Amino acid sequence: MDNSDALAIESQHGILLVGDADAFSDGFRRELQNAWYQIYEAHTPDEARDQLTSHDSIQFVIVDIAATLDEPQVLAYVNDYRIALAWSRLPALLLYPDAKPELEDKLREAGATSRFLPKSTEVNLIVRAVSYALNRHLDFRWESEPDVIEADLEDGPDAP
Repeated sequence: MDNSDALAIESQHGILLVGDADAFSDGFRRELQNAWYQIYEAHTPDEARDQLTSHDSIQFVIVDIAATLDEPQVLAYVNDYRIALAWSRLPALLLYPDAKPELEDKLREAGATSRFLPKSTEVNLIVRAVSYALNRHLDFRWESEPDVIEADLEDGPDAP
């Protein structure tokens, strides 16, 4: 890699993917990379904190909530990441199992301020959500913003 390639990578917004090693498909990563995002990964709260302190380009976090976790485990899992990442004040998107939509309400009651989407959400809509947050310089409280992504989910990505 020459200096111009290194500069291009450093100027890209970084996305931190958080979850089990197999949580994000190659296609998911590729879609984010095709949208000019640099991808970083973490599988534990400590790894996530290390990635954030090592890469200033990280501007957004996507957290995968495993379907195998029960409600108390999910609450502890998200809380562990909140503790590890709270200082960064970055916007985050939590992807929850489609069979567990009640997790959003439970996590909000526990203090989560992230956006939530079901895992079945099309990758192009997730990329739009990330771009929306980054283009508006939103922080960890971005759940209070108008919900254009939810409108896309209801109307479809090609709706006017």
